[in-house]
This record gives sequence, C-alpha cells and structure tokens, in this order.
Amino acid sequence: MLQVVNDGTSIIDYAKSIDILKALHMLKRAWFLVSPATIENCFRKAGFPVIDKISNVNEMQMVLDVSEFYEAIQEEDFEAFVDCDKEAECFGNLTDDEISDSVKLYRQGIAGLEEEAGISYESIPGVSHKDAPMHLSMVRKYLEENFTEYNSYYDIEEMIEKNALINRTQ
Repeated sequence: MLQVVNDGTSIIDYAKSIDILKALHMLKRAWFLVSPATIENCFRKAGFPVIDKISNVNEMQMVLDVSEFYEAIQEEDFEAFVDCDKEAECFGNLTDDEISDSVKLYRQGIAGLEEEAGISYESIPGVSHKDAPMHLSMVRKYLEENFTEYNSYYDIEEMIEKNALINRTQ
C-alpha cells in the first residue's frame, strides 16, 4: 500500500480498488508478518493472563456473565463504534468513461503481453527487491483469474518477503 501511495495514487482511489479477494490476500500477508512472539507480547502488555504452556488451559478459562458484557459496553457506544465509517464511500457505480478506460487498459495489457511473448529469456532484465512485490501481485492476479489454489503462491510470497527482509537488514 505504501508503494502505491508513493507512486502518487491517492488513498481514496486505492481504497476503491480493493475487492474482497484482495482484502483477504492483504489479511493473509499481514498475519504472515506478525510473529507469535509479537502476539504474545501484545497480550501480555494488554494485561491478559499469561498461560503457562504446561498448565491445564481448562482450569484457566473464565466464563463471563452476560450482564458483565452489558456493563462493559453500552448500546450507544456500540452503535457509535459500528457506525464510525457510516459516511465512507464503500462502493459506487462506474460511469461509462470509467468502464471504457478500464477496457482500454485491459486490452493494452493483453497486447503488451502478446508482444512480450517473442522476447527471449536472455534479454529479460533482473528484478530488483523493490519491484518483486509488484511482479508477485501480477502472478497473484493471474492465479485469481485461472486457479483457486494459493498455497504455492503463499510459499513464494513468504520466500520473497524473507529475502527482502534479509536484504533490508544488510
């Protein structure tokens, strides 16, 4: 997302381009970047009891009474929380010009791919660590349109993320 914003795209335009599948991929990637130690530290900092891995988990469980939930959050607070983004534009109808531009870009992309098919592998330049996520997103788009199995994609994404992290720390 930061790369898109740095490229000059507004946050609103980027938010409009996110569909459910893209959001799921973003969620998967976000969870991949969080280590179990980070989650444990956050829970500890928030005051949750630290359960010893050896102790019996069933003994540590506490059942809250429904009245405790009502006292914890009032209905007005809950409604305000739920409606916090009520005015946000979540969807909209595309105009004829937007549909036309989308079709033109799609056709140009196909024409570009057809021209690239004649390029030999020796003439393809190397991919930088900065460009790898962009190319990976193109592979994800291809998989979204042609397949439903993403495990191999996630393995490749994890490998590229680890490699990028190693190169950032060097």
